Amino acid sequence: MWLVAAGLTAAVAAVTAEGRLGPRDPRATDPTSWWGILPPVPPTSITRGTLAGISALSVVGLCLCWAGLVRLALTDRLKPRAALAATAAWAAPFALGPPLFSRDAYAYAAQGELARRGIDPATHGVAALAGDPRGAAFMAAVDPRWRDTHTPYGGGAVAVERLAATVARLFGTGPTVALVTLRIVAVLAVVALVACTYRLAAGGPATAAGGPATAAGETPPGGGATAGRAEDRAVAVAVALVGANPVTVIHLIGGMHLDALVAGALAGALLLERHRFAARRPDLPGPGTGRGTGPGAWWGGVSFAGLGAVALACFAGTVKATAFLGLAWLLVAHARDARAAGAPSVRAAGAPSVRAAGAPSIRAAGAPDVRAAGAPSVRAAGAPSVRAAGAPDVRGAGRAAMAGVLVVDLAVALAVLGLSMLGSGFGLTWLHALSTSGALTTGVAPASVLACIIAALGRLGGVHASTGSGSVLLTGARAAALAVAGLVCARLLWLAWRRPARTAPPAAGTAGPAENGCYDGLLVLGAGGLAVALGSPVLYPWYLAPTLPMLGILAARWQLEHLAAGSPAAAVNPRRRCRTVVGVTAAGSIWLCGATLSPLAQTWRLLAPDGPAGALPLVVTAVVGAALLITAATFATRTVSPAGRSRRPGRSAPGPRDDDRQAATR
Repeated sequence: MWLVAAGLTAAVAAVTAEGRLGPRDPRATDPTSWWGILPPVPPTSITRGTLAGISALSVVGLCLCWAGLVRLALTDRLKPRAALAATAAWAAPFALGPPLFSRDAYAYAAQGELARRGIDPATHGVAALAGDPRGAAFMAAVDPRWRDTHTPYGGGAVAVERLAATVARLFGTGPTVALVTLRIVAVLAVVALVACTYRLAAGGPATAAGGPATAAGETPPGGGATAGRAEDRAVAVAVALVGANPVTVIHLIGGMHLDALVAGALAGALLLERHRFAARRPDLPGPGTGRGTGPGAWWGGVSFAGLGAVALACFAGTVKATAFLGLAWLLVAHARDARAAGAPSVRAAGAPSVRAAGAPSIRAAGAPDVRAAGAPSVRAAGAPSVRAAGAPDVRGAGRAAMAGVLVVDLAVALAVLGLSMLGSGFGLTWLHALSTSGALTTGVAPASVLACIIAALGRLGGVHASTGSGSVLLTGARAAALAVAGLVCARLLWLAWRRPARTAPPAAGTAGPAENGCYDGLLVLGAGGLAVALGSPVLYPWYLAPTLPMLGILAARWQLEHLAAGSPAAAVNPRRRCRTVVGVTAAGSIWLCGATLSPLAQTWRLLAPDGPAGALPLVVTAVVGAALLITAATFATRTVSPAGRSRRPGRSAPGPRDDDRQAATR
């Protein structure tokens, strides 16, 4: 496919050009040439400008190729194997190249060396390594801005960094082997991320329904094949959005950021949670017993799959504190389901549900009134108005089951937290260093944008306010952004608590995310995680990583619902939701990847010795960036109408409407 080849060419060019640029700060040095890609001496200004232009254009080209790949997936012209091939092809150059577009990987290696020596990186900067030549090699590769700062990552991250430094020590080398170890960890985390996304998209309930159904509720001829094609559509959309995303290939793999571990762990937790939900399905044999019936399920709705999900979510939180949102959702979901399982609908002991024709049903106290409209409230003679003697306390049983599940889940979370502290060798000292990232500012963060807008409005009225780091205006804007993010997450968690889990298998002919037992998890970790990323004091592309699998699966599910809709009116809402999620993911990913291309400023040196004066570079860059975002988002979310798709000669497979038409012809 020419699109895969074009993206591969752009990836190779980006790795080569960005690598040859060398460190941005001349005080930082590379510990290795990385197969000759990194330059031994800094390039000249003209060479640097040329390389910067090639690097920026290559990243832009890769983003456009990705937008085209997403569009092919949405229009049913991309198979899952092609999406996986594109992911592997575009990721390979970044997996083999040096750390790019950020020097955080060098800081990870140095912090691991600190931990290996018994020095807490949450209380000491990497400058403490300057005392001996080996430690100085680690420190010299770190960006000077971060040499005296403390790590904001938790015990899980420090344990991984310490492992990389230990491996380097075993081989008797410096930072190089530590960086290779971190690269292997990043690649494995991304592989796990893509694999979990594949499974979550492929195992959707829309495909389990057996494809579209006829009016009589029977599966038409070819229904199984249609279900398989629907599964392929979901997988292709999810893999294209998540695996081939520039944030994934450039920053998670190329930059070796620890956010790859967070994304992979949360995706794995969601997959295990889906298995737990399947084991707790009340429509399976043994409903109302309060015990799981699937593999590995046991007392009170607690299952090994659920405990594994809690462990993975807690591990993600020990890597990055914002990932504890996943643990919060799991606690809410488990408590909600345990309360429902422990409080079944109970009738009087031995009283069958028998009533005369037309008579209202006899229900237990507190059960909803489901009699026909206008029917009188009539009980059988002598029937008690409350539960019979010996009947269990429904509400008390529900509270007891909920408490038991929460105790077990919290015990598992505390065990994982203890293991992370054991692996890192330090306690919870990293909690005091969570504000380290906010020491700098990023102009693309919503809080920084809000502060700049308020300052600009103030200048119009003659009031001049600073927006620099530590200023009152920026601090207030950051507090407001965090408060909004917190309210969004609280609202989503409350809705998850109030919304009961689906207890019946999806009806034939229906599709969509509502049938997924982890639908609330997708919303909380997708929309809520995005709110947390945007509400952070600083914003980098890899901050979107934990939300990517959730957004990709949501888009795939709504795409399925759109394709399975029986009428144009029914397809409007799912199509709009799918386009919104795809548009937000595409625009956000491309916007952040473009905003972090610091070499763009160097390209102006090609125009004149000192570059254009005034605000011209900023204006031109903003206009070009906005045009690119609008074009990419529109291009990625464009869909082809069913009629146009049916006339397209090269489409991969017919849609469900074609199967219905063929069945009617038969």
